[in-house]
Amino acid sequence: MHETHLGVQDMACDTFLKIVQKCKREFVITQVGENEPFVCEILNGLPNSIMDLEPHQIHSFHKSVHHMIEAESNVQKKNEYFQRLMELQNQVFR
Repeated sequence: MHETHLGVQDMACDTFLKIVQKCKREFVITQVGENEPFVCEILNGLPNSIMDLEPHQIHSFHKSVHHMIEAESNVQKKNEYFQRLMELQNQVFR
């Protein structure tokens, strides 16, 4: 998503969304050999992940992460993930 060649960022965001839609549950479970679900890694690195994206691409990225979070069955974790996802945007709004 950091590639600046024309169209690559759009393609990366679109592909990311398609992958998440197909296997969103895999992002919220802790995989073998990992300490936390991959969604946590994405949320931890959110500012770095979106820093080179245009507003419409950031929207697509957030939509993808939203789909991941929706797959979480634990309501408390789901709320925590949504709060973390929106933290950066809420700071902008403030």
